[in-house]
Amino acid sequence: MAAAKGRTTRFLVWIILGLLVVGLAGFGTRNFGGRIRSVGEVGNTEITVDRYASALRQQMNAFSAQTGQRVDMPQAQAFGIDRAVLARLIGSAALENEATRLGLSVGDRVVQQQVLAIPAFAGIDGRFNRDAYEFTLDRTGQTAADFEATIRIDSASNILQAAVVTAIVAPTAYADILLAYIGERRNFSWLALDAASLEQPVPEPNEAELLAHYDANPDQFRLPAFKRLSYAWLSPAFVADQIEIDDDALRAAYDARSDIYVVPERR
Repeated sequence: MAAAKGRTTRFLVWIILGLLVVGLAGFGTRNFGGRIRSVGEVGNTEITVDRYASALRQQMNAFSAQTGQRVDMPQAQAFGIDRAVLARLIGSAALENEATRLGLSVGDRVVQQQVLAIPAFAGIDGRFNRDAYEFTLDRTGQTAADFEATIRIDSASNILQAAVVTAIVAPTAYADILLAYIGERRNFSWLALDAASLEQPVPEPNEAELLAHYDANPDQFRLPAFKRLSYAWLSPAFVADQIEIDDDALRAAYDARSDIYVVPERR
């Protein structure tokens, strides 16, 4: 029974790959069309046909650049490029699914830094160029939102992968804090008390009791000594528009300081 099920699964996989081969015959298109939406899934993470086609296109272009000759789909199959790309996407989907399940993610600042660091998005001055960014994404059939979401997911997957590969062990103190945060509980009880809860009303205090309480708690009824200052601020700017300067007085002041304004010629 299990062997028959395994043969059926492999048969379905080969059918899907065959349909992909047919779709890749017109490899310049952005979408394969048809009813096939994905080539597989890991948990809740789907490997879409578009994602597979984009990754396969990139790998074929890279292989063409290495060999110096254009690689078509039959050659890519002969070299095993299609299977290698699918295996890589399955591994990435497994990491993405686990990162999503654990709630791993990165902030907008990390995504921004990674986008700005991609050379393909730089202008002639070497800096990030918005037009180059949108033009490059448009050529690959992606939107900015989809591309940035991919970067966010890949970054979270890389964090998980690094933790698995390096076998990082969380410090005991950190684990204790997390355990206490998750398992900690708070309970409280409250009881409202008002005048109706008293068996007898509180008697009014007399003058002697009030004075004794005042003398015993002087800080509750006194404030520190302070001083209040009043000042006037005068600035030439307040009266500058009201002053009329006599031309003769201005000329006399200039002549009196001519050694400041007249500088001897130098060579």
